[in-house]
Amino acid sequence: MDCFAILNIEPTTDLKEIKRAYTKLLKVYSPEVDQEGFQKLRAAYEEAVARIEQNVQIGERETSSVDEFMSSFEAQYLDYRKRMDVNSWSALIDQEICHHLDSSNEISNRILVYMQNHYYIPHEVWSILNSHFNWSMNVSQLYEVFDQSYIDFVIRQVTKPSYFRHEWLLKCEDGRQEEFMAMYNQGHQALNEYNYFIVKQSIEAASTICPDHPDLLILVARFQITNGQIEAGEQILNQLIDQDINDVFAYYYRGNLLFRKGLYVQAYVDFERVIVQIPDFSDVLFSLGKCGVSLGKYKEAVHYLKKIRDIMPYDQEVAQLLNAAQQFHLAEMKVQAQHDPDNIELKLMLAEAYRELMNADECYAIVCDVAEKGMLDVKGYEHMISALTMQGNKELSLIKLNEGLMHHPLNYELLMLKASVLDDLDQLEQSLEVFELAEQVNAEDSTLYNNRAHVLNRLERHNEALEQAEYAIRLDPNVANAYKHKADALLALGLYGACYEACEKALQLYPQYLNAFVTQMKLFMALKRYDDVLVVFNRATELGYKDIRLFYEKAYALYFLDKNEEAVEFFNHAIELNDRDASNYLGKGLCYYYMGDYDAAIENFDFTIQYDPRSIAGFHKVRALKQLTRLEDALRESEQAIARDAENQAGLHFFRGEIYYDQSKSYDAIHEYEKAIALNPQYDLAYYSLGCAYMQLKQYAEARTYFDQAIELDPSETAYHRELSTTYMRLKEYNNCLEQANMVLEMDSKQIVGFENKGWALYQMDLNDESEQVVRTGLQLQSDNLSLLYLKLVLFKDRGDFQDALIVSDRILEVYPDDDDTIEQRKQLLEQLKPKKKLLGLF
Repeated sequence: MDCFAILNIEPTTDLKEIKRAYTKLLKVYSPEVDQEGFQKLRAAYEEAVARIEQNVQIGERETSSVDEFMSSFEAQYLDYRKRMDVNSWSALIDQEICHHLDSSNEISNRILVYMQNHYYIPHEVWSILNSHFNWSMNVSQLYEVFDQSYIDFVIRQVTKPSYFRHEWLLKCEDGRQEEFMAMYNQGHQALNEYNYFIVKQSIEAASTICPDHPDLLILVARFQITNGQIEAGEQILNQLIDQDINDVFAYYYRGNLLFRKGLYVQAYVDFERVIVQIPDFSDVLFSLGKCGVSLGKYKEAVHYLKKIRDIMPYDQEVAQLLNAAQQFHLAEMKVQAQHDPDNIELKLMLAEAYRELMNADECYAIVCDVAEKGMLDVKGYEHMISALTMQGNKELSLIKLNEGLMHHPLNYELLMLKASVLDDLDQLEQSLEVFELAEQVNAEDSTLYNNRAHVLNRLERHNEALEQAEYAIRLDPNVANAYKHKADALLALGLYGACYEACEKALQLYPQYLNAFVTQMKLFMALKRYDDVLVVFNRATELGYKDIRLFYEKAYALYFLDKNEEAVEFFNHAIELNDRDASNYLGKGLCYYYMGDYDAAIENFDFTIQYDPRSIAGFHKVRALKQLTRLEDALRESEQAIARDAENQAGLHFFRGEIYYDQSKSYDAIHEYEKAIALNPQYDLAYYSLGCAYMQLKQYAEARTYFDQAIELDPSETAYHRELSTTYMRLKEYNNCLEQANMVLEMDSKQIVGFENKGWALYQMDLNDESEQVVRTGLQLQSDNLSLLYLKLVLFKDRGDFQDALIVSDRILEVYPDDDDTIEQRKQLLEQLKPKKKLLGLF
């Protein structure tokens, strides 16, 4: 086994990390207990250290080699002819130093540093560099080293083809290619930003270097058209097309111009020439859709608009135009169907149109008709399943899916639909099994990994979900849903910073993405940033959303902000949307509880229990009944909640114990606290209350045991140390009492019981001066504290200050007139202060 696997760490060259791992595992594999395990651990440690030493030696030898490589890299870039030579770049990157783990990482980073200011290279070269150094697969790690916007730029260069004609610059003046590209890019950017002065300057500067470059001429034509010189701009575009009938961007900009002029037929032809060469050119696909609708080419318009929808699934303008095109196409097909009622292909096209327009009934009726004729193909089954899903008939969907898969085994689309239906039916493990089959058919579809991430999150297998979501993103970085599933996994794993970034990325891709807003609200709830929850709520509702999850998260945020009345209002909004959702009644009940309206709280807890009998609402209802001193009702309710197998059974037994404790039924209380601890051995408050119950019985040794256990579970709770201090006082263990009292006062300098116990412990230890100082300090905090006043009385009396002691006794009796101990002390003091009678002698 690898040494790092034995050390339970990732391979590293950090000696401190290796030593930490070794030291940690020594506790498990100590030589006294596990000699064999210790020997393996020691051997792994020594091998890991030896690897570091070896790597240092290799690194020293390779440092100069890395420098030499970078010199070659820079020389390759600076020689423009070599820069255009893809084979030359491949040969450079294929050197052995680029394949060694450590030097490869260093070279990758140094190339990225260099290319921050030297990035004018063809897309093919970017692709070669990316295929070797895997930049697109390691974006998260690169973000930790470089500025995020720069890495985003790099990823765009390696993933999106560039159509700038670098090779044309070979005809231009040597040494000025970089200057030309800088001026061209500056002009291109300025035109998009309507900064026409910079555009003009940039064009003039670039024209002095390579005036005939076609991309520069297109920029000139665009600038002229923008400035109203339409004929001049069109003439340039025409000339470029005459020179090169494949000049895709000349066709593109001429098509835009023709569309503006209302020449839709000619524009459509130009756009078609473009789409042949760049099939995923989204702007052209949309333009073809617009032209198609204008020209009555509805089928073609739907075809192109569906393609752009696949690329931009969240664009509202695309969705609206596609809907219009489908409506036109549907009307056209319905007329055709009247004339050709037996045309199965036309029927299936009609079914698809109804499906796209969310008309489930019409879609289902058509595919059933086709199925009766035994003509249902894969697409037909897809339409049928989608229609049944829209109708909410999940069980029949699954039956029809299995039927379809019998006729079309291992069909990818049907498998993906089946996995989705199983997910809807909460058959999550079976859904994962179907995803496995689908992956065997098509392992390159991001949707598969995206949907599987969703199911894994539902199964709370969040590490696996995160892995699947990230893989989906690598396959298609423009899917907002994948970022949302990634965010859900990160949230569950407590990786809040990365979760926020994933939510923001999802919303960047799809600004109206409701589910991303919900996840972001949950994130801020987890971070207790309740004001930010309200901000996200406002962002979502400004878009017109009225979703129960939004109201739910806002209501709980208001609840935690102690804005209970407002919270009730939003819980009511959520209840209006779904009056059977138990969680909203629970939240509303909690608000009323903390508003002191216990009857209203109980009413809402009852609703919660009605819709979710196992809810924690039973526990809170017991608390509310206890507040109303309806103790017998509280005991009865707790029994019923326990019988329902409700949440927080340990808490229910604890509260039963509290009720019995308040009734001074100490043994019953102890019995309930012990049940709570049996259900939850980490329940520190139950150990504390158990100690209090034994204190009630004056069984101080047992009480001390349970206070100790409470402190072990939560040493930060002042009350636990306070009661332990009191227990030591009762046990007359004054040193221990003093130690705990000091700890209480360190934790809370205003804990009056700490002063009481400390003062009395010092007194019992004959440290009266120290005790008197504690009394003075304590009485400054609470001047009428009986225990400290009585101790002050005793201290005065012990040193013979009977008059001062008498004054203190009078002070006590003003506040506590029935205190028997003080009354008795006062009698003794008066006796001490009574004048002594002289005995008369007999003469």
